[in-house]
Amino acid sequence: MIFKFKFLALLGAFLSIPNLAFASYTQTFERIYTVSTVTYPDLCQDDEYAKSCAFMTNYYLNRFDHAYIGYLTKHLDLDSEDTDGLDLDNRELASQEINFDYRVIKEFDFLTVIADVRQSFKGKNAHITEVYNIELSSSKPIFFNNLFEDPTLAAQLCANYVEDYFAPYKKPNLPIFKAQIENDPRNFMILPDALEFVFTKGVLAPNNVKSRIIIPITYLAEAKPIAKWFPVLKAEFKNDKRLHALGDPLDGMDD
Repeated sequence: MIFKFKFLALLGAFLSIPNLAFASYTQTFERIYTVSTVTYPDLCQDDEYAKSCAFMTNYYLNRFDHAYIGYLTKHLDLDSEDTDGLDLDNRELASQEINFDYRVIKEFDFLTVIADVRQSFKGKNAHITEVYNIELSSSKPIFFNNLFEDPTLAAQLCANYVEDYFAPYKKPNLPIFKAQIENDPRNFMILPDALEFVFTKGVLAPNNVKSRIIIPITYLAEAKPIAKWFPVLKAEFKNDKRLHALGDPLDGMDD
């Protein structure tokens, strides 16, 4: 499914942002060892975004190819005539389904890409959700370090917040995720007054618990967030209640 973001519908109406259609289309790409079914938002057919959508598609197709061939090679017994699926005439295709959602915030010069990926190969299944933020004017990725004057402190604060939130579920991977956020925060969505971190469902909490967490910008104030990316810090938006009452922008993602 293509995720419908209540947050962006409201923000789009407020800022007159174009390209918020939720219509989608699907394409299938079959390669020697893999087959990928990709669902795109309609804006990927626009010249302005087609190149970006093609880049993201090639990135995920190539990464999947590389991972699967690496897996087969690792389990290949070179002393045996059994090629474990490398025989081109009798190969077993690995499959993946990718849902791309693009959210364009022209007023603040960035877009967010959400990739929901489900993979299956050799009886194994994987589900990952990844988020990318891109500056429209430069076409460059927006990294966590771009958002704060003191990104090291901001990363530590985010890691602590995530740890406190998910600690009650006692999942063994939590210390690993905390360390990753401390060193290289990623998979976040920029909101007008917060950051939302997205995790793969079931990793840090039971499947019936939301796999994301919103960290208010007020909690990160000590790290000096940069107003360019958080409009509530700009004088013209500070008192606009619509930017302070947007709820969870990823509602519906877990459906």
